[in-house]
Amino acid sequence: RECVSMIRRVRVENGWVCGLPAADPRITSYKGIPFAAPPVGENRWRAPQPCPDWEGELFAADFGPIAMQANCAGDPQKDIYSREWAVDKELAMSEDCLYLNIWTPDTAKEGDKLPVLFYIHGGGFTGGCGHEKHFDDPIWPTKGVIGVTINYRLGPLGFACLPELKEEAGHTGNYGLYDQMTAMKWV
Repeated sequence: RECVSMIRRVRVENGWVCGLPAADPRITSYKGIPFAAPPVGENRWRAPQPCPDWEGELFAADFGPIAMQANCAGDPQKDIYSREWAVDKELAMSEDCLYLNIWTPDTAKEGDKLPVLFYIHGGGFTGGCGHEKHFDDPIWPTKGVIGVTINYRLGPLGFACLPELKEEAGHTGNYGLYDQMTAMKWV
């Protein structure tokens, strides 16, 4: 889709990205921006590969899929994780999960040297995502700080340690950590 007047547009290394005003109109949100090639097929058991450029404008209004993980939302009355941070059962999960989200002050201009809060979600490398409910529409941009949250591979897809992988790539597993480093470099 092409950008329309209320949409905010910015150029990144891979092409143009269009964002929207957040619930607080002083904030622009850019959601679901790929920072690496999809880690599927031949890229499944490899460190993240460079993000391909896209044609036209990337409409970044929706969060990207979260990493594959067990849906462990339990009883909110008994379990603080379920009450506070549980991943919504309706969120799309996919092996293609290397996406980040950015919230900026609406007054930010190219060349501004604003501080960046780069948030890597917890979850013991087996759960969580970069758009848990307490991260959507943060206050940081109203204070002049750019906020970034990321998704990265979890569980066996992100942290398998197999001798076959070491033989092939010279190292084994920890792809989730490589994903985190790749996202930092992209930012």
